[in-house]
Amino acid sequence: MASTLVDGGMPHSRHNTKLAKRTAAWKPGILPFLLPFVLLVAFGLYTYRPARPC
Repeated sequence: MASTLVDGGMPHSRHNTKLAKRTAAWKPGILPFLLPFVLLVAFGLYTYRPARPC
């Protein structure tokens, strides 16, 4: 598989240059982390049954 950079320097094709710029500018948002967390907490609270005292 080809590397995006040659000897750690400049990208060696137009496609790789575009890809390098796009991935360098990408920043993850909070929604991909927050949404699964909220869903898992909601599911956990929905299915939780406290233990009965003996």
